[in-house]
Amino acid sequence: MKHLSASLAVILLTCSVCACSSSSQKSESPDQSTNTTVNSSNAATRQNTNTQTPNLTGTWSQRNPKTDGIWLEALVHDNTISIHWVHEEDGARTLYWEGSFEAPQAAGDYTWVSQTAVEKDAESSQTSRELTKTFRYSQDGTLHYAVTTPDGDQEEVTMQKP
Repeated sequence: MKHLSASLAVILLTCSVCACSSSSQKSESPDQSTNTTVNSSNAATRQNTNTQTPNLTGTWSQRNPKTDGIWLEALVHDNTISIHWVHEEDGARTLYWEGSFEAPQAAGDYTWVSQTAVEKDAESSQTSRELTKTFRYSQDGTLHYAVTTPDGDQEEVTMQKP
């Protein structure tokens, strides 16, 4: 009987050690697979961000205004881009540019030449008189174009969706 009790104690001790060892291996394995899944998911998200065709529709606001209280705001919709000077003091909006918009067909930086809607551009002295305007979208989510000042100088405007 003593021999049976000793054997039973050895078996129970062996089973306990195996159970603890197995339990610690199991707890590491899910964490490792979870980390792999999370890392794979993050990589896929980063990859999708770089491979998706950008959607430029919506409102864009100037990031680098030169004058306090006045900035440019763009609205891209359908096949049109409209840009207005916005005056903070009274909320007035004055047309700067209205022209064609061609949506990008692939991911990455994108440039298009907008043709003015001439009949609408004769609205004010702050309206661009150019017949075309080149716009550039960067993968960092910014929209760029040049504004010609009344002095004839060109300044680059950078816009971003709010």
